[in-house]
Amino acid sequence: MVGELTEWFERHDAISVTWQSADQQQLLEPDPASTPLWDAVMMTALYSDDAQIADLAAQLHAAFPQLSLHEPVIEQLADRPWEREWLERFKPMRFGHRLWICPTGHDIPQQAHNQVLVHLDPGLAFGTGTHPTTSLCLSMIDSLPLKGKSVIDYGCGSGILAIAAAKVGAAEVWAVDHDEQAIQSTRDNCAKNDVADRVKVLHSRDFGQEQVQSDVIIANILARPLMDLAEKFAGMIHRSGRIILSGILESQREKVIHAYLPWFDHFEHDQKEDWICLRGIRNSRLPEPEDDPAPAVIS
Repeated sequence: MVGELTEWFERHDAISVTWQSADQQQLLEPDPASTPLWDAVMMTALYSDDAQIADLAAQLHAAFPQLSLHEPVIEQLADRPWEREWLERFKPMRFGHRLWICPTGHDIPQQAHNQVLVHLDPGLAFGTGTHPTTSLCLSMIDSLPLKGKSVIDYGCGSGILAIAAAKVGAAEVWAVDHDEQAIQSTRDNCAKNDVADRVKVLHSRDFGQEQVQSDVIIANILARPLMDLAEKFAGMIHRSGRIILSGILESQREKVIHAYLPWFDHFEHDQKEDWICLRGIRNSRLPEPEDDPAPAVIS
């Protein structure tokens, strides 16, 4: 029904439609083959100034008489420089000892000069460094000896982790995502940071065709897909290569480690709020991926 409501708003010329839990109910990961829904949903539709909002509200009730719709809250937004307001909330941030994330167009702090600086405009893609999962990954990237290494950023979002890896010295980075907006955002941010020659941006459907062998894999997604990808990640990393896994709640830590133990060990983790970031090493006793019977393929 949420989809039908969204389509109704779009057919009636809404500029954008968003929906969220009306009572802050959290649904962090869905069950397999399911689409989770909140018990109560709040939808927000944005219209231009000349839209007849009162008429639209009446039409909405008439179109969905079976639903228990609350009376709509109508609010007029003053015209403001939204990009500037966003920049004022998203300020330069330091991760580790030398890595800085700076929003595009923002003044660079004096203490960030001569440091590793990533200019970022996340656009519609996830990844600014403000969320604990991304923050933890950035701190780990800052601490690793990546100079001359090859890196895979699986689930690249805005490209923030891939670009940071290239900026601290990685020779080759593969930035992979299944979302077209993330792909475009990563490409744009790579160009702004002059690392497009070292960061290869691919859709996940195309990445499965590559025979990639990396020194480091970074994946900031969610616990369940991370567990599903354990064997495939093992097939794309050299002996003694490092893996960084984020997007994991503290309560999920042991399950994720258990999924990776056949191929990785020496796990360590950092924690921020309820989120953790794992770091492990590929078992040196295992054969190199190219000696395995079949190459890893990501679908």
